[in-house]
Amino acid sequence: MHAGARALGSRAVGFWRGFTFPFRGAKFVYRQHPTLVRFWAFPILITLATLIGVVAVSLGYSDDLANAMWTAPDGQGGLGDAWSNRPSSI
Repeated sequence: MHAGARALGSRAVGFWRGFTFPFRGAKFVYRQHPTLVRFWAFPILITLATLIGVVAVSLGYSDDLANAMWTAPDGQGGLGDAWSNRPSSI
């Protein structure tokens, strides 16, 4: 096997292994040490509330956010005009 293919394969395995860590942590807390739930529940609730808030704000203000980050081209220069005005000999 090529060295690059091995490196890519190990990255994919590392990604999936890392993806399982939250679930392994939940198993550790809820099944093996249920007394730790009191230390774990509050950060999870804060994370969920923040995630819900960010999604709600982004959905509610998506047009305003898009307009703040990107303006529609007005035909005053830019890559599109450079491409359309190129010499025909290219």
